[in-house]
Amino acid sequence: MDALVQHFIYPLSHAGGYVFEGGRQITPDNYWASSLVGKTDEWGMSTGYRLIEPGDWVWAYFSQPIAQILGVGRVVKPVTWHARWGRYSVHIRWDRALTSALKKKPIDYAEYQQQVQGAAVRANKSTVQVLEGWLLDHGSRWVSEARAVKFAQREVLQRLGQAEFRARVLKAYGGTCAITGTTEEGVLQAAHILPIGNGGRHTVANSLLLRADVHNLFDLGLLTITPGMKVAVDPTVTDGIYRGLVGRPVSVPRAVNRQELKKALTEHRSRRNK
Repeated sequence: MDALVQHFIYPLSHAGGYVFEGGRQITPDNYWASSLVGKTDEWGMSTGYRLIEPGDWVWAYFSQPIAQILGVGRVVKPVTWHARWGRYSVHIRWDRALTSALKKKPIDYAEYQQQVQGAAVRANKSTVQVLEGWLLDHGSRWVSEARAVKFAQREVLQRLGQAEFRARVLKAYGGTCAITGTTEEGVLQAAHILPIGNGGRHTVANSLLLRADVHNLFDLGLLTITPGMKVAVDPTVTDGIYRGLVGRPVSVPRAVNRQELKKALTEHRSRRNK
């Protein structure tokens, strides 16, 4: 599998209680009404939102009663938080030609047999082989095009993402270190709680504004945040400046999604303890 392109399976079923835009029931015909005209749909995500990126493939899998993949599209922009839905959402531009081919001859669950619980689930290695094999059978240009688009988008995000991320975090935290209270902007850094390379995202809920030296300790796992939102420092750090931070409360702005922040901090601690 090319590391630049991922595949996600999005399960659909009328039994789940969800509906399409406009209150339409979740049926193959209602799905094709938008996907066969190349429409871009916004769908909610309960899983996979830390992993999915622009350029990735999303396969529409109707789990009940037919257990078949009936369409495919690509993610067109980074995952966003949908306040009204209370969860993350992804924008998918459906590929008319490929979805038309899947309508004529769907991919049966028996061909890959990966269990999918939650929307959306990243395809495992064997499923990727099936999906990319299908794409190649229907024109290799689709695979090469997706790889080219994703590579270009990732280069842009790497150049612009960090600067934009720091600006958002500085604003959210009022230009004040969440631990030390330092306000000297030149030494403040936007710290990712979960690294981008390990499922983290350029979001304020995945961030702390920290003084540079404190940021280094945090990234090394020598400084962590307890479930009670207080500072913990590894015993191997003996400098009095940092020992003095132990037990200090972490200042988090009201605008930050505390549930997402605490979830990321829990994972940060667990990785340190492994």
